[in-house]
Amino acid sequence: MGDERFQDAGETIGDFADTALVRCPSCDGRAVARRDGAGPGAPRLTCGACGLSRDRVARQWREEGIDPWFGLPLWLHTHVRGQVLWALNAEHLAFMRGYVSATLRERQPGRNQSVASRLPRWLKDASMREPVLKGIEELEEKLP
Repeated sequence: MGDERFQDAGETIGDFADTALVRCPSCDGRAVARRDGAGPGAPRLTCGACGLSRDRVARQWREEGIDPWFGLPLWLHTHVRGQVLWALNAEHLAFMRGYVSATLRERQPGRNQSVASRLPRWLKDASMREPVLKGIEELEEKLP
């Protein structure tokens, strides 16, 4: 397994949201949505497989498992015992691996907006550790 201890540093989902791996709306391959596209903070979608490139005005995050700018399904998602496990990118996935594999999870007081505090209960449940870690391994295989 991983480390025995996980310390919540207070990261929010926004700390992982500069890049999202998504499904290309043109070819259904892996594409990248980046917040650092054309202009300050304007998101850009690019697909290395088909060459698609789009710019978009930033929008509010509306749904988990969907990228926050173009509304596309995330590349890194799978099902674990009837639940959807998703990650924005490799860093977000590594964060979740560290959290799930830890047998001791420490939180900083007053950090209710942190990613760790906002993870769904089923993902935090010790009885789900092995299935979730298998799901994370499946997602890691999809990484570039």
